[in-house]
Amino acid sequence: MPLRLRTFRIHDASADDDEAVLDQFLRSVDVDRVDTAAANDGWRIAVLFHDQREKEEADQIASVVAGALKAWRSNCAESSGEPPIVILSDDALDLIARCIPTTTIELMAMLGPEDSVATTHAHEIVGVVRETMDALA
Repeated sequence: MPLRLRTFRIHDASADDDEAVLDQFLRSVDVDRVDTAAANDGWRIAVLFHDQREKEEADQIASVVAGALKAWRSNCAESSGEPPIVILSDDALDLIARCIPTTTIELMAMLGPEDSVATTHAHEIVGVVRETMDALA
């Protein structure tokens, strides 16, 4: 989720109204940083932030992808007779769900080439991610 920048001016003549606008904005975003500077007729404020709606959407997508990966992992575990955690660790599953790799190269870069999951199940994992994302589109 990218950082965004928005600037505000608080004019001396309309400080209460300008501050109310800034306050409403600050309550609607995930603030990373706020910088202020004096201006001739008041203040300038720069806000670096993450949009909460984008964060909520990303969390929802990650949850759906994680669910699909867990179902795939359970099927693989049942077929192989191994515990699901051996097929794909919870940490790796969560990372994949958050980052949404759509190629084996992206997956291997995330998990590392020495990760046995990346080499053994990479195509299947990427397939699950792609199918899930296509279903969401």
